[in-house]
Amino acid sequence: MTAELGYEPYQRNEASPDTPRVSVSQYRISPDKIVVMSILSWGLYLFYWLYLTWKQYRDHTREVAFPVWHAAAIGTVPIYSLFRIHAHMRVFRELMLQAGQATSISASRTVGLMIVFTVLNGVALVVVELGTTSTTALITLVIDIGSVSVVILLLYGVQKNLNRYWREQSGGPLFNARLGAGEVILVVIGVLLWVDAIASVLSESYRLV
Repeated sequence: MTAELGYEPYQRNEASPDTPRVSVSQYRISPDKIVVMSILSWGLYLFYWLYLTWKQYRDHTREVAFPVWHAAAIGTVPIYSLFRIHAHMRVFRELMLQAGQATSISASRTVGLMIVFTVLNGVALVVVELGTTSTTALITLVIDIGSVSVVILLLYGVQKNLNRYWREQSGGPLFNARLGAGEVILVVIGVLLWVDAIASVLSESYRLV
């Protein structure tokens, strides 16, 4: 998709071609962690994962890439975000194929799930605009659960592929990536959002506040 538009998601850093690659021994992210973090963070973990894995890609390949702006663009810029996430999955798929590894990463499938994620969030906003009643609060909660489920579907299989790639590239033991401060912050925000959503369903007095 991006190639057809003449868009390149990255470019090689020719300034330091002999710079050693960063060790990938701590690049593993447990698929179980993805499930837990996605749920606890209300689905916001998607954007942290995009940041983290793009940073891993940059450090591993020495390509010019901007993890923060990359994740921010996917989280805030409609349409363009689909090109960015397509590029994200495409380059990892290419890395695995170039390394002679089979991969089930599909950029098109990811874009499709991202569209579903975006639509669900848009519908939730529309429902909220109808007013906060027990019915609308329940509908919003169900949509939120669906949205988080889409995030898990989007990330789980991709990460299993990446873990296989990092294992081969490490040439030794592979350890889990450290818990980042950003992850902790997202969990706090996510838990507060879940509490708000559940309280809105269960408590009329809470809804009227």
